[in-house]
Amino acid sequence: MPQKHYASGLFSGPVLRSVPLMWSILLTVAGGLGCMLLTVPITWTLSDYVVLHTVLVFSSAAVAVMVAALAWNLRHEPGQRLRAFLGVIFLVLAITEMAPVR
Repeated sequence: MPQKHYASGLFSGPVLRSVPLMWSILLTVAGGLGCMLLTVPITWTLSDYVVLHTVLVFSSAAVAVMVAALAWNLRHEPGQRLRAFLGVIFLVLAITEMAPVR
């Protein structure tokens, strides 16, 4: 039986070869860094917040449209009816995010 080849680098040890373990370590470190950002005093003006909010809304809407398009294109595969339904929900989410609010 041929052995699997694992890339050398940071996650190449015998214990750290598991992909879920690698992701859990990376997300734990990212979460810790995010929590440390909460302690940094940042002065935000309203104009800074508007720019940040606009970028985040457009980014999340773009991701929602991509997920909806992927689900819609895979709807003819066997067993994909639920994913097509979830794709429609993501499309509704994207449209709702981009709707003007008064």
